[in-house]
Amino acid sequence: MAKNVAKLQKKAVEQAAKGNYAKAIKLYQELYEANPEDTRTWLKMAELYRKLGQRDHAIDFYQKVAALYALQGRLFPALLFVRHYFF
Repeated sequence: MAKNVAKLQKKAVEQAAKGNYAKAIKLYQELYEANPEDTRTWLKMAELYRKLGQRDHAIDFYQKVAALYALQGRLFPALLFVRHYFF
């Protein structure tokens, strides 16, 4: 499983670097399904949606990250995150 996740991550990074954001999002979606609490995947998806001009989807993922940080008791990172992305 870890090997497949590493391959998926590599492919997603490659697609994003090439500007193939829609393809990268599909790959990150698979990563999300493999590990739904990995905030790094959520952040990448938010960034890619933002680059595609899909602001609502990007905001959804940014909000999920902030909420998960808060649930994990990581209030300071949650506040910094919200301040950085929403203000």
